[in-house]
Amino acid sequence: MIKNLSIFIFLFSIVGCSSSNQSLQFTVSENKIDLPLPKPEEVKNYEDDHQFREKHFIYSDGSIFFITDDSKTGSEFNQSKVEKFGDSILLRIATSDTLDIFGESESGFWREIKFNNPTIVAGYFNTSKEMKSRFDSTLSELLKLN
Repeated sequence: MIKNLSIFIFLFSIVGCSSSNQSLQFTVSENKIDLPLPKPEEVKNYEDDHQFREKHFIYSDGSIFFITDDSKTGSEFNQSKVEKFGDSILLRIATSDTLDIFGESESGFWREIKFNNPTIVAGYFNTSKEMKSRFDSTLSELLKLN
C-alpha cells in the first residue's frame, strides 16, 4: 500500500510539473512561433501607432517575458534598457547579426534579443533570478531556430 502511494505521489508530481509548462504562440508574418514557457498568470497584447505588436506573458512574481515584431526598437515597456542606453537606442542595425543586450536594474534582470528569421525581438524584464534562468532557456531555444 505504501509503495503504491509513493508511486502515485511520484507520478502526480511529474504530471504536475509538466503541466505548468506550455507552448505559447506568437504569429509574425504568418509564421507561428512556439515559446516553451511556464504558464503565465496573465497575457497582455499591445499594438502601437505603427501597427507593431507586442505580447507580454506576466508571472506572479512580476517577471515579464515578451515578444514583439518591432525589430527597430524592441520593447517599448523595458525601462531598464532605456535607462542604460537612452530612449533613442535602435536595435535594427545594418547587419544580419543577432543582437543581444542585457542588464540588471533595481527591478530585476532584463534581456532583449533581436532575431532575423523571422525578424522579431524577444526577451524579458522585471525578472527574478529564478525566472531569468527559465526565460534564458526559452531564448536559447529561439536562437536555435534563427
